[in-house]
Amino acid sequence: MRRAVAVVAIGLAGCSGSGERPDAGGGQPGSGAATIVDAGRQETASEHVRLIAPSASVVFRAQLLRVLEASTRRFATQIPGGPEPVIEVHLYESESAWREAVAARLPAGMHLGRGMRRGALTIGGVSYLFDIGGHDALRLAAHEAWHAWAQRGLHDRLPLWLDEALATRAEGLYLPPGGGNLIFDPGANPTRRSHLRRLIDSGRLGSLADYLHSDPARLTDSAHALNEYYARAWVFGLLLGERDFRPRLGRALDRASRGTLMGGGDATIQTILGGTAEVLDPRWRRLAHELAGD
Repeated sequence: MRRAVAVVAIGLAGCSGSGERPDAGGGQPGSGAATIVDAGRQETASEHVRLIAPSASVVFRAQLLRVLEASTRRFATQIPGGPEPVIEVHLYESESAWREAVAARLPAGMHLGRGMRRGALTIGGVSYLFDIGGHDALRLAAHEAWHAWAQRGLHDRLPLWLDEALATRAEGLYLPPGGGNLIFDPGANPTRRSHLRRLIDSGRLGSLADYLHSDPARLTDSAHALNEYYARAWVFGLLLGERDFRPRLGRALDRASRGTLMGGGDATIQTILGGTAEVLDPRWRRLAHELAGD
């Protein structure tokens, strides 16, 4: 398992949730799940997840655990024979409770900006979320599950642009209305699509290089700026899922799991994908317009 370090990953749910709870058809945790009480914390566990969510309903806790467990299993398939870490997730019932819990855990010099009204953080392989309700809560949990899995399972830190693109792509795992089987469709993300549409309509899509050199930790005072950042990340995450990039991405993740990713968190897009930002930019822009419905 990777050494515990103060790595911070930030995700934003998207500010479009209805506030309604997911449907009650999500079912209970799968076989092997257990509920235990430890010092007043109600903890639910599955094979790869420890979920501490004392204020959540039984139904929502079960749905959240299903999404988290399915997410970690899917991540593991990207590295055959690779790591299968156990991730830890804490869910709080309100923004104020969440802010209080994470403030003391932030690295020196970092703060929770005003734009983090629907945010979440993963620090040292532990995710801290608050319950924003609806399917946005499950999408955000899947996003943070990637960060927790990568921080615990990969020896090398991934470049920020790759880490956030894969986390945003992970949001495609969700429960359909009425419950039923989990669906993974990274292109079906109405929140990211609507933010992308606004970016394009306003002429502010920017370039792939703009995304690669951005840092969401510097944008936390503006929900608007974070939404735009993750819309760009979503496009890039979907681009990475296209057939010609999959082998390169798989090799990069395998190297990261073994500690041999050249440059680690400073690895360039050329090193990992075999092309420069300038070369890949037209393809990224074209996909962005397709996703936005142009």
